Amino acid sequence: GIEDGKLYMLLNQMVAPDYMHSLDLYIFDEEAEKFTQLWSRPIPFKLNTNIYTLPDGRLMLPGRIGELDKFPNTPALMTAEKIDSEWKLEYIAPDGNLPDGTKYVYPELSAILDGDDIWMFCRDDKRQVPLVYKGKAGGEWTLYAHDIPFIDSKIYSGTLSDGRNYLIGNIWHEKNEYRRAMLAIFFSEKGTMNFTEGYLLQDGYSEELGYGGIQWSYPCAWEEDGKLYVIYTGCVEDNDHRAAVLSILPLK
Repeated sequence: GIEDGKLYMLLNQMVAPDYMHSLDLYIFDEEAEKFTQLWSRPIPFKLNTNIYTLPDGRLMLPGRIGELDKFPNTPALMTAEKIDSEWKLEYIAPDGNLPDGTKYVYPELSAILDGDDIWMFCRDDKRQVPLVYKGKAGGEWTLYAHDIPFIDSKIYSGTLSDGRNYLIGNIWHEKNEYRRAMLAIFFSEKGTMNFTEGYLLQDGYSEELGYGGIQWSYPCAWEEDGKLYVIYTGCVEDNDHRAAVLSILPLK
């Protein structure tokens, strides 16, 4: 998150993969060229996105919550007045269950702000379609399914400066042995949630990079100077050998 010309970084500490132990806040010291820790708090909230600014000026983080040192499986968000102040937890779902009583599986969230409304896109491993929550921070949430063909993997979403929204995630085709071999981005019409264009960022093995085909996943993005910078994970040899990949998309 960026605030008052300063760069902050929120980190999770874990005792095992996805078992949350604390939420830690760092600030970047430009003179020393390093991050310095401001605090570490026993908040078992798993991060998934950059910080969003709500219409009322509060800051918001989508994610999931659980018990300390346990697996977080309940969709939630946190809000704060300032990055380095107290973060308050709000549940999007009252527990770790979907309305039909089945359990969430890795309910990673990302958001699109639409005026006062918030659209939360939620990974759903069981049904392999994106779930979408619509609501307001501090209010009620309505659950939908979405017809964009994302599978059981992280979804990253955001809004461009020209008013278009975007979604990034994995889609699948039967030609691929591995389910995360294709990474796609979808764009909406300006000022709407009507997604009309889609493009492949990666499709199996990359001739340009000389590796890939197992998975391209866990995307995030940042807009700057008319371009969208999308960074994600690529498997170099197998699932245990991974690299960070950057794709630069000219938004015109």
